[in-house]
Amino acid sequence: MNRPSRRGFSRRWKATVLAVAVVLAGLLVTAAPAGAATPQCTTWTTISGEGYVPSTSSGETNCWMLRGNYSWGVWALQMALVNCYHQYVGPNGPDSDFGGNTFNALVNVQRAHGIKADGGYGPQTRSVLKFYWDCV
Repeated sequence: MNRPSRRGFSRRWKATVLAVAVVLAGLLVTAAPAGAATPQCTTWTTISGEGYVPSTSSGETNCWMLRGNYSWGVWALQMALVNCYHQYVGPNGPDSDFGGNTFNALVNVQRAHGIKADGGYGPQTRSVLKFYWDCV
C-alpha cells in the first residue's frame, strides 16, 4: 500500500488552512453589526415638533443603540417608550441604561409597528417612533 508522502500531506494541510482562513475572514467582514456604518447614539437632541431624539454628539439622528449601551441617547429612547408607548423600562423609569427592560419594551413597540423586532435602535426604528413631545 502506498502512503502519501509527507510533502503531499503538508501541501494539502496548508491549502486547507488557507481556504479556512479565507472563509473565516469573509465571515468576519460580513458579520459586522448592521449599524457599523451608522454612528452610535451617545446623546440626544431636540427637534421641533418631535422632542428628545437620540443622536450623536454632532447632532446626527441617524444612529444606533443596542442592549448594554449607557448614554443620554438611551435616556431619550426610554422617554419615548415610557411616555408615548406606555412601556416599562425599569423600576426607576428612564435611567440611560439600555438593559433588559428597555430591550423588551423596544421589541414590543417594534412589533406593534410591524418592523423587525430585534430590540435594537437604528434608522428603521427611528423612522417609525414618536418621541416625547410628539406624543403628549
